[in-house]
Amino acid sequence: MMRRLVQIFLCCVGAVACQRDLELFEGRLLELSSGIDWNTVSIGHASNEVWIAGGIRYYAGNLAHSLDNGATWQETELSNKAFLGSHVAHDGALWLCGIDGTLWRYTQAVGWSMLRNYLYPSLEAVTTLFQPTDVAVCGGGNFKNGFVARFDNLGALDVQRDTFEMEFGAIARTDSAVVIGGYGTIHRSTDTAQTWLHVYTPDDHITRLAVDGRQHIWALGLSGSVHRSNDHGAHWTRMTRGEWVRGSVY
Repeated sequence: MMRRLVQIFLCCVGAVACQRDLELFEGRLLELSSGIDWNTVSIGHASNEVWIAGGIRYYAGNLAHSLDNGATWQETELSNKAFLGSHVAHDGALWLCGIDGTLWRYTQAVGWSMLRNYLYPSLEAVTTLFQPTDVAVCGGGNFKNGFVARFDNLGALDVQRDTFEMEFGAIARTDSAVVIGGYGTIHRSTDTAQTWLHVYTPDDHITRLAVDGRQHIWALGLSGSVHRSNDHGAHWTRMTRGEWVRGSVY
């Protein structure tokens, strides 16, 4: 039951980012959930393609892929470590990150490439920056020992690593800012992840961030709280259930 609830909400976040209709997404994901025997943790969408990533912690990194907007699916086991985060870049490339610091990238021309391995203990979220070859990842463990790392040249060149006291589990960017969320905190950068400013203290551990078509940022907390920023992450509001129902997601 818990896995199904997680899947349903991940689908909601995907719907925010892609401005899709929630009921359509939810129905498809529920049909799929009965056939998956691994944990699903992240969803990505581009055009008619949908990806669901996850796996079994130190045993398998799995990916479910649909080319027809969720009508049919194919499953692939790419790694022996579970995936924790995914990101669809503006150039159409799919990025995956996960346990033991694995970082993968997919393009139609090249297929799958593992760019990094054993980079950090756990990469929990990934996003490309303002150039498709530049990427930022975040992670940590046990709600502490957080970090944000920035790479150039498709992850091959280490540029910068910042450490924090708290774990970070989510990262996203708008057209003008990069935002990271973690254990009771949200930080924001307006200089391509070079420096960070604490902007918000949610009463929850932020596990997912998504940007919708209006450049509004949505944050999901571990206990189910929902937070929203309408100004590229500078200011935040905790959504009540009534506000959530009236929104464009639920």
